Amino acid sequence: MAPHNYVISLNRPILLLKSTALDKAILLWLNYRNVHNYWREERQKLLAQNRPKTTQKLSTTTSELKLLNEQTLSPLPKKSQTTTSSSNTTAPTTTTVTDVNLNLSLSIQNGLYVCVPLYSADLSDNLAALVISLQKSDVTVHIKKELACNANFDGFRVTFIDNFDEHSLREPWMQDNSDTIPSNFFYFPHGSYKLCSSAYSPKSDTESGIYQSAKWYLSVKSEMKGMIIDFDPVRFSYTAIQYFDKF
Repeated sequence: MAPHNYVISLNRPILLLKSTALDKAILLWLNYRNVHNYWREERQKLLAQNRPKTTQKLSTTTSELKLLNEQTLSPLPKKSQTTTSSSNTTAPTTTTVTDVNLNLSLSIQNGLYVCVPLYSADLSDNLAALVISLQKSDVTVHIKKELACNANFDGFRVTFIDNFDEHSLREPWMQDNSDTIPSNFFYFPHGSYKLCSSAYSPKSDTESGIYQSAKWYLSVKSEMKGMIIDFDPVRFSYTAIQYFDKF
């Protein structure tokens, strides 16, 4: 099966998010996780209840078939054996398996910016905002029975800006790691990560009665080169108070 290749390139994307949208996204994720965990527990209970019955039924059926074969099976004529063999060979079973073979490449050039207002639900001039920026990133995803993802980034920064406006993203300190960077930020010059995921279907052995549930494995390896942190504790205290006052 030929792979499907997709290439996505973004040039300086800017996202403006309201804090209420982030709150709803977190609540949506929590609800999804709770429902997923509930149905997974119910499925495990159902499998645990049916597993002994299924094993006993399979063992009983195997014993009955073995006893029946010992009592009734007798040497058959060669002609009958040949006919049976030929009939088995002329009717093979065919199965159709659809495999996923997908390659995805994502490239971000000239910066990625995500701006979130801190103390107001609306976007207005001269507001305090949290800006998450990324100068450059390349992501490669390959899916074929397993999931493999490789990514690297340059210039990852989280900054608190007091007077945020449309010109704030064009400041020189937002473009590089110069000495004129204001306080209240943390910065990673370069980093990379690798993610691999694989899943295995459940297996059962009718002879021993051993049942193995489905398994999912996830491996994550990350690397950061350099880190600069400069935060004002007063800013953190004020931000936390203003944020939790909304609830």
